[in-house]
Amino acid sequence: MLSKARSALRQAFRFTATGLTLGKKWRLALPGPILSVGGVLIHNVFLKYYTDIIGLSPKYVAWVYIIYNIWNAINDPVLGVWIDRMRHRAHRGKYVYIMRVTVPFMIVASFLMMLSNPAWDQWLIFLLYTGLLFIYDTAATAYSIAYQSLSASDSRRALSIPL
Repeated sequence: MLSKARSALRQAFRFTATGLTLGKKWRLALPGPILSVGGVLIHNVFLKYYTDIIGLSPKYVAWVYIIYNIWNAINDPVLGVWIDRMRHRAHRGKYVYIMRVTVPFMIVASFLMMLSNPAWDQWLIFLLYTGLLFIYDTAATAYSIAYQSLSASDSRRALSIPL
């Protein structure tokens, strides 16, 4: 009974028509939800943390997000063009390499955001939060572009559509 259920479940998720292995499907599918969770943590949870726990004044939070949105409007197209123009290197790839390099920056920046102290001056908290958000967003943008490009190129390759 258990083996039949396991076999039925495995067959339901086989999707052999794409030509992708199960491991490759997992590697392509897992970063998407993690990017969503990361965005929620950075822009919702940390916003609440900095205003309610750390005590950062709402006027400073407003400035953080004004600066963040200006930077976001600039870095998204710039990073997209930069990644598109990068050469593919056989020994390290292109998109996976960018994803591997950016993840540590995202993890360290989000960890360091938790270390702010309510006893610090408002300007120091503002500068720390702004700087770390800048680092996180730049890395997350590069990661997201590389992930989407990798997913699109793997899908086209699996369907034998020329790149």
